[in-house]
Amino acid sequence: MPIDNHYSAKIFINALANARCGTKPFIIYCEDDYGFGHDFYVKLRMNGQHKERLVCEYVGTKLAIIMGICTPNIGLIHIPENFYSEIEGPFSDFFRANTGINYGTKAIASSFTWDPARRVPIDLRQQAFNILIFDLLTLNFDRRDQNTNIILSDNQFFAIDHEHCLCFDGLNMIDLTPWDPTKLKLLLSNHAFSGLRIKDVDEEIALNCLNQITPLKIDTILESVPPEWYNNDRDEINTLIKAHLENVIDNKRTFVSNIRSLLK
Repeated sequence: MPIDNHYSAKIFINALANARCGTKPFIIYCEDDYGFGHDFYVKLRMNGQHKERLVCEYVGTKLAIIMGICTPNIGLIHIPENFYSEIEGPFSDFFRANTGINYGTKAIASSFTWDPARRVPIDLRQQAFNILIFDLLTLNFDRRDQNTNIILSDNQFFAIDHEHCLCFDGLNMIDLTPWDPTKLKLLLSNHAFSGLRIKDVDEEIALNCLNQITPLKIDTILESVPPEWYNNDRDEINTLIKAHLENVIDNKRTFVSNIRSLLK
């Protein structure tokens, strides 16, 4: 699994005040240790919700990468102690409270947000199904018609904004058994790709995506999450995430088959 790249925030560019995600991102120019820089969408620990949203974002993105789903390159963004002093207006104090490691995704040029009103092209339908499988694996209810969290670039779907992946503070209340079609239907009903048809997708390809997730890789992801992103409950959250993922993986064929059966 690739090692995370570390970057340091250099120039504040803009705040995405109208972003639909709860952890409002900022556009910041960041550089690595060699002075190579990129624009990043940066989400901060103290974000108006709770800082464990970054755990969800990080783990979800890493799982997507393992499954072969396109997602923007991520970086661990260091906010220097004096960075806030270069920012005018209401965000200065916000950055003062978020010095240290935060989460960033590299901006993708020549991309646009996917319009759910469009019919998914034939050559992208398997990609769409794999993303659907990923979202139901991670209980991600946030990729819906009103907020697809999908961008299209170079004829590839890129899945973005994973802050609701494996966020058990609400969804665990529905007692979702991963291979129960009735409960899967609850998550599928509003999904941006719920209009896929059975004939357009290959169950075996989706299964192969899930085969890439192993207990060792799950452990590696969880051990890589910066400890400051937790609220003194790291072991509890990691145990919950690991148990859920391994439960689904152990029953992956039934899981994928039931999802496919719910398509038109």
